[in-house]
Amino acid sequence: MRIAGIDVSTHAVDVVTIALDGPHNPDWRRADLEHHGKDTSWTTVGRVKRAMVAADLIGSYWDEIAMCYFEDPFSHGAATGKALGLITGAVRTILPDRLQDRCERLRPTEWRGLVGMPAKATKDMVVLRALDLMGSPHDHDPHWPQDAYDAYLVAVAGRTLCHKAAA
Repeated sequence: MRIAGIDVSTHAVDVVTIALDGPHNPDWRRADLEHHGKDTSWTTVGRVKRAMVAADLIGSYWDEIAMCYFEDPFSHGAATGKALGLITGAVRTILPDRLQDRCERLRPTEWRGLVGMPAKATKDMVVLRALDLMGSPHDHDPHWPQDAYDAYLVAVAGRTLCHKAAA
């Protein structure tokens, strides 16, 4: 079984899955929302399903997923915050029915704490922590975009919560 960490932006949906037990063995996929500067949240949300299909993030992809952890969207701007909420909702509706009760949200301060980072960690700190947990940065740097590293650490935090609940 695997845990999914999901990071949503107005440009893409990044999903990283890791093993529930043993080595993480991260798998990253990105659904590009083809966002353009003048797009409204409404037009961007309309692209979510097509992007998820194109990234093969539908159907059987989710068969091995035990839990989904979404980074709780945050934005300083009201319009972007609205868009992130709409996109997150659209992604969730695409998940199989069996996962609907297995979705949780983690605020950035929560997942950072669960992976041993300060609440206000910088983007560079996030990348370094992710690489540290994946293994030596020289041996296993996947050169992901920032949102993928966030999704990876959200999955790691979710795995920590799963293990605490099982203990």
